Amino acid sequence: MLNFKKNIVTVAFLLATINTFSQIKITIQPDSIVNQMAAGFGCNVFAMLDSVPVTYDQKHNYRSWGGSAWGATPMATDTAAWNKIYTYMDWLGMDYIRVNLEHRIFEPQKGSYSFNNKEMLVLYKYLYYFEKKGAIVQLQEMYPNAKWLAHKKLQNNAVNIVRSGPADLDAWSNGIIALLKHLTQTKKYTCIKYFGVANEPHHTWSWWKNEDGVSSQSIIPALAILKKKIYSQKLNIPLAGPEEMFYHWEALKTQATFENYVDAFSYHEYMTIIDWWDSKSESKDWYPTLKSFTKPVKTAVEMAHQQQKPFFFSEHGTMHFGMIKDARGPSTFDAVFKDVEFAMRYANLGVDGFSRWSLLNRGNLDGQWGFIETFDRSTMKMLKPENYYPKENTFFGYGLLTRFTYKNSFVVKSKLEALTTDSVVNLHSITFLSPSKKDATIYIVNDKQTKETVNINLNMNEKLYKKWYKYEFDIKDRNKTTVLINPLEIIPNENTNFKINPLSITVFSTINLNNNAAGLVSE
Repeated sequence: MLNFKKNIVTVAFLLATINTFSQIKITIQPDSIVNQMAAGFGCNVFAMLDSVPVTYDQKHNYRSWGGSAWGATPMATDTAAWNKIYTYMDWLGMDYIRVNLEHRIFEPQKGSYSFNNKEMLVLYKYLYYFEKKGAIVQLQEMYPNAKWLAHKKLQNNAVNIVRSGPADLDAWSNGIIALLKHLTQTKKYTCIKYFGVANEPHHTWSWWKNEDGVSSQSIIPALAILKKKIYSQKLNIPLAGPEEMFYHWEALKTQATFENYVDAFSYHEYMTIIDWWDSKSESKDWYPTLKSFTKPVKTAVEMAHQQQKPFFFSEHGTMHFGMIKDARGPSTFDAVFKDVEFAMRYANLGVDGFSRWSLLNRGNLDGQWGFIETFDRSTMKMLKPENYYPKENTFFGYGLLTRFTYKNSFVVKSKLEALTTDSVVNLHSITFLSPSKKDATIYIVNDKQTKETVNINLNMNEKLYKKWYKYEFDIKDRNKTTVLINPLEIIPNENTNFKINPLSITVFSTINLNNNAAGLVSE
């Protein structure tokens, strides 16, 4: 490990308003480590090609029972399509990937395994790429969706089958063991670092239901039996869970419940909003602000780290602007901007990994979530590979976060303080050091419509950090499908004044990364 001088880097923000003049500074201490992330930043991907039920109820409410976890994915035999997808993933440089599948894909009938079908071949396409890049994969069974595993009373229709928990846990766990052996021993993938057993169990509206189709089937017995079998088979695959929504009124209780069954805590979060947004709700638990979520997240992370376990948000995004059918809400500039601020602020609290929903998406099942457009909603057909394109806002906005951070980066201490009595809450910052500490990257997000003057002392380490590069994604890039992320300035390691644009994500990095270069994953 490199030795660092006890430098304190002061980042002073000078903010002018009509009646007042306030000064903000951020003190960065490169020798004061907040956390070395167990993973990093990435997204969810899916091996499911076949349709999951889509229904309307008597009130004409629309529901995709697999969410957007299927479709928009090309066949594994379409080399041109996958090469195009790989090119986009190269640019994004994602570190922490939640790879999702269903039990029916690899065990359509009890004890009868299918490891060479069209969906398994898609799984291999993803795992091949993440293995090559050295990314950290959490393999996730979303739900069994296999008729033979469903409770008998729930085998009568497709919705009940996809909602059913496994009726035979011994047979179910044998199937998981067979899959893990195949992937790690036969296929020899080493990128699979975690396995999750169920997607969002235990909620009234979700999957893994008991035989009555209403009450939730606990995943604790499943985790217990699977953990025992993983150990007996000498498979080094830690379990992640519970994969529930991080509702802060109950998450700490569930975390304590699962501490003996999982090796990593993983939750989902879609409801938080930027501090000054309209909550659209009188309840603090519905559309809570990022500020109000700070204490619950900090407490949950501390609980995990005390047990030497990582804490992940293995799904996250923003539902504030709509998320049914083909709603554009999840891909709007505001939504993506919040997702980046969410990841920055909670990485500062020690969260070890963030996986946004999702790489490829039809965009007409529960909103437009994708990073890459591969599906034509007007014709309901796949686009030709030459017509794939980056999804506006999502690809470049969240991509700015994934592109400039390595897996297992260090987060170092940053303290923002006001030098006057005025309080400025629209500026947030985080500083990463690469795993070897030879490179540093500072992110600054300005979440309001005011331009700020920033003075930064970039002399964090005079021997290492001799030259810095500035990058930016801001409101002028909104809704564009082509954005060039090139260095805007080359900056010496000295005190320098900068303008931070309204509604912007600004990066200062020692890494010179032109737009045609691949994003960072392994150092």
